[in-house]
Amino acid sequence: MRRPRVARLCRPVLGGLATWLVVSPAGSPLAAAASPSPSARTPILLAGNGLGVAYFGAPARSVTGAISARLGSPTGHPDAGCVGGYTQVAWHDLIVQFRHGHFSGYRYWVSGSGSPSASASTVSPKLATAKGISLGSTFAQVKRSYRLTQTGTDFWKSPAGIVFALESQTYPSPPSSPVYEIKSYGACPAAL
Repeated sequence: MRRPRVARLCRPVLGGLATWLVVSPAGSPLAAAASPSPSARTPILLAGNGLGVAYFGAPARSVTGAISARLGSPTGHPDAGCVGGYTQVAWHDLIVQFRHGHFSGYRYWVSGSGSPSASASTVSPKLATAKGISLGSTFAQVKRSYRLTQTGTDFWKSPAGIVFALESQTYPSPPSSPVYEIKSYGACPAAL
C-alpha cells in the first residue's frame, strides 16, 4: 500500500520534532534549540544570538562548560548589579550573563582605565564578531561592516542585536572613535 504524499513528507519532520523534544535538557524545547553541540573547533564569536559556542536560552552549566573548554576556568563571578535573577561569570574581559539560570547576554569590554585604543591591546581573551570587529576597532570600521541604528549618544546597534559602545569626547562620534565595549542587546545593565 502506498502512503499519501503528505505522510511521506511529514514523517521526517515529525520524527525530527520528536527527537528534538526528547533530548531537550530540563524538558525545555527552547533550551534544546538554543544549545546545539558545537565542535571543539567552533570559535567564540560575539554575535546577536550568543557567542558561537553557546546560544541565548541555554542552561548556565552548558554555556560555562563550552566557554571554559576554550578559555579555561572562569576568572570571576562579578555582581550583575541588576534585579531579577541575574548572575555573571567572567573570563577576564568577557562577562557572560545568566538570568534565572539561562544564558541571557554578554559584555566584552575594556575594563582597565585609560584610553580604549591603548588598552585594547591588553584585553583578554581576544574576541571579535564574525565580521572582525573587536575592542579598539574604529567607528569607521564598524560602519563599513554593519548597518547601524543609533541607540544612545555613543551606542550603535546592528540588525542582529550587537551593540557597539564608542569612546568619544565629542558628539557626533568621529570615525576614529574606538570601540570600548561590545555587548548583546538586552544585556544588563541595559544596552542602550
